[in-house]
Amino acid sequence: MIKIYLGSPYTHSDPAIMEERYLAVCLKASQLAKEDYYVYSPIAHWHNIAKLYGLPRDWGFWQKMDRESIQLMDQVWILKLEGWSISEGLGHEILIAKEFNKPYIFIDP
Repeated sequence: MIKIYLGSPYTHSDPAIMEERYLAVCLKASQLAKEDYYVYSPIAHWHNIAKLYGLPRDWGFWQKMDRESIQLMDQVWILKLEGWSISEGLGHEILIAKEFNKPYIFIDP
């Protein structure tokens, strides 16, 4: 079973857009799981926890955890939601994938 780190854009000034991004990445994670992939998405996993308990939503807070998670996965897949190309977090996740020699691919929602 291939282990996928599913990255997506997230942080935005509009909370409604963040919620839309969360729902879109959850949908894609569920589709990939049905295709027999092991999927870890930090947004799908942490969005509600962050909302409920006031965790920061920016890359600075999550970078250590994301680095560890990427290291454990086989591949990094980037979900090309609107804003993906300017996402600070995704840019760093791609650099981390390169650092650990993890293949990374871009997928459509």
